[in-house]
Amino acid sequence: MRLDDFHRPLTRVVKNGAFWMAVGLGLLIFCGRTLYYRSRGDYNLLDHLSEARVHLKRGENEIPFIRWVRQQWFPAAHRPRWNRVGRTTATLAGMTREVIWAHPVTHADLIIEYPHVPWSDELVLQYGLTDWAVRWKRGAEVVIRVEVEGGPRLTLVQPNRPGWNETVISTDSLRGRSGRLRLIITTEKDTRRHFCFNGFTRKRRATWVRESLANLRRPGSAVERLGAAGTVVAVFLLLLIPAYLFFSRHRRLGMTGRARWPLIALWATAFLLSALIAGHRLFTHSIAPHHIYQAEAFLHGRLSLPVEPPNRIEWVERQGKTYVAMLPTPALLVAPAVAVAGLATSDVLFGVVLAACNVVLFYILLQALAMRRLCLLSIGERYWLVALFAVGTIHLACSKVGGAWFNSHLVAVMVSFLFVLSIVARWRPVWSGLFLILGALARLPILFYFPLLAIGLLESREDGHPLVDDPTKLKRWLKQVALPMASLGGLMMLMNLVRFGDPFWFPPEPSHAAEVREYGWFHLHYLARNCRLAFLQPPEFVAAFPFVRFQLQGMSIFFTTPAWLGVFWLRRDMPYKRLWVLATALVVISTLAYVGTGGGQFGYRYSLDYTPLLLLLLAQGRTRLGGVMKTLIALSILINLAGAIWFAPW
Repeated sequence: MRLDDFHRPLTRVVKNGAFWMAVGLGLLIFCGRTLYYRSRGDYNLLDHLSEARVHLKRGENEIPFIRWVRQQWFPAAHRPRWNRVGRTTATLAGMTREVIWAHPVTHADLIIEYPHVPWSDELVLQYGLTDWAVRWKRGAEVVIRVEVEGGPRLTLVQPNRPGWNETVISTDSLRGRSGRLRLIITTEKDTRRHFCFNGFTRKRRATWVRESLANLRRPGSAVERLGAAGTVVAVFLLLLIPAYLFFSRHRRLGMTGRARWPLIALWATAFLLSALIAGHRLFTHSIAPHHIYQAEAFLHGRLSLPVEPPNRIEWVERQGKTYVAMLPTPALLVAPAVAVAGLATSDVLFGVVLAACNVVLFYILLQALAMRRLCLLSIGERYWLVALFAVGTIHLACSKVGGAWFNSHLVAVMVSFLFVLSIVARWRPVWSGLFLILGALARLPILFYFPLLAIGLLESREDGHPLVDDPTKLKRWLKQVALPMASLGGLMMLMNLVRFGDPFWFPPEPSHAAEVREYGWFHLHYLARNCRLAFLQPPEFVAAFPFVRFQLQGMSIFFTTPAWLGVFWLRRDMPYKRLWVLATALVVISTLAYVGTGGGQFGYRYSLDYTPLLLLLLAQGRTRLGGVMKTLIALSILINLAGAIWFAPW
């Protein structure tokens, strides 16, 4: 027996995709649990309710709550059953949440006191009235007085309207100490005042991230011990910080309590599907790992490559130096992985992770639209749209490829969802400007999403008036949107000036060099050819089973995803319909007027630039999904599953 025979079983295990899938799933569960407990905070009021002291005070009379039954505090004296404090599940702002029930009493103080709260940087309180309670039009407001021992005191007011509000209280001066937290809840009339709350202490985001990075770098860390599997760990770590940003805002988007687990399950399902389709290529490089090399250059503090590229496909050489011609946003996203695993980081695995995150982002965006009443579809129908995006579009086929061209599309889809989410969830306008320019620095057509910024100007604010009616706030809003766009756009032009001597330099494409010399990169001359490819090009029909053969040069988006036919029938009262249609038209025209056709592809890959807009038109333009629409979605899923398995660009 040769010595090599002893190594063959181990080699089979290491090269086995199922083995690495099991490793990846374990890491996913670990990261998911880390994020879950981080989002619950260091000290959660709901989990420590049994330690609280509860009593009802009216004048000189006090009624203590001393009976602890089934996670509920009940008073010693006989009182109505609603007069209790305890864990419950209630519907607030359209979402089912695990909360603390604390029904106030007319002209009395309901006092909830936590005697020993370990303070951190911040105390976060969430509160609201149940959706059933706010239907009582004459309902009184609820007043909450918050008293932190040795720290701030403030008064919060919950009016008779739906919502799940969040208040952040700074407790920097108390960090590392323990003290009393007292909540005093009152109302002038207790008719149907189903008040609920929760809260937790937490470190500031920057502190938590800094400590996490320090733990990664320390000698003997888990990353260092994993060694050869560092690529897997690095890519999972890649999106920890962006995922944390969403989990930290999950209460505003309805992602609370048990609702977080569907997100994790959805991510895992999407990841496993794309990974299984990618197969043995999952942990390898594609022929175009440009973003991995560009990230390595950025980490070395330089614009040119610190090493020789693996091939000569669309790399740019100037004065003896090699540069990456691609736009930089994907390289910035993959940089944390490259910092840990180096050039061994797989761009195919990077694309699979991105695709899974895009599915979760779309789900969160649909939830946010539903909370704003911009989407009237039921929960089940929203899952149909999620399935359409995840499996029924060319997004699935692109997720398994890797490579700079396809990963750029996946990053553009992600940033597009973030841009729309920042508008729908009413984040600060600086986020909208940041996501818009980051999307444009992944795929230039994303810049034409800009008409959607007007939604933020036309949406009514707390005072009932849109932002456009206030000139002072409007100027401030415009400055915040323009600041990141001008900064990053100027930085990109400076990079091009340093590298290529032209701030508006565009990457060359030898296959279209003659057309570029005659018409330029964008020209109406290309419209006829690209329109035929994007909207009319059918698959090839053959006599043998399955009677259809996909064409590698591209096919119509209506053949690959028949469900897109639904965008031609939108309800008349769709909110901001003209803005959505305008943005979609601008992005579509910008892709059709480009010299390129997409090369080897399944479907028409440039349609990924406006796929988020088509999905959102379907979500907002219909009050329900009928049988015809569901049939088209099911047909789209079958076509794209077959196409994703068939597609092999190189």
